[in-house]
Amino acid sequence: QTPAHVLLDHLEVMNKAYADELCAQWSEAQLMHLIDQYKQRASTLVDLYNDIKAFAHDPKTVDTALIAQWRTDTTKALVNNFAECMAVASPLNHETLLALATRVCDEHGTKLVHLAQPLRLALTGGITSPGVFDLIAILGKERSGHRIQELVKAL
Repeated sequence: QTPAHVLLDHLEVMNKAYADELCAQWSEAQLMHLIDQYKQRASTLVDLYNDIKAFAHDPKTVDTALIAQWRTDTTKALVNNFAECMAVASPLNHETLLALATRVCDEHGTKLVHLAQPLRLALTGGITSPGVFDLIAILGKERSGHRIQELVKAL
C-alpha cells in the first residue's frame, strides 16, 4: 500500500473508535444535535470529539467564581426557580426553555444572562458553550436537573 492508503486506513480506524465511544454515551439523535451545536466552536475534529465527550459527564467541580460578574443576591433563587419550572416544562426544546427562562427572569427582575451563565456553568463546568437551552434539551430534564441542583448547592 502507498503511504496515503495507510494513512486513510489509520484514519478510518480512528474515526470508528471515536464514533463508537460517542455512540456509547449518546443516542444517535442526541449525538447529531451535539455535533450541530459544538461544530461551530470546534477548530478540529478532535476538539469536537473532546467537547462532546466531556459534556457526557457531570462537571467534576462547579467553580462559582467563574460566574462572579453575573452573580447577584438572587442567583440561587433564580436558578432554583428555573429548575422547578423546567421539571414540568413540555415540550423540552429551545423555544419552550427560552420562554420559561424569560418569564423567570422577568419575575426576578433580572436579565437573561444572569440565569444563562449560571446554567452554563452547571451544565458544562465552564462559561463558554453552545446555547444552554439547546444543551438542556439534549441532556433531558433528569440529567440537566441534577447538574443544576449541584450548582444550587454550591451557591
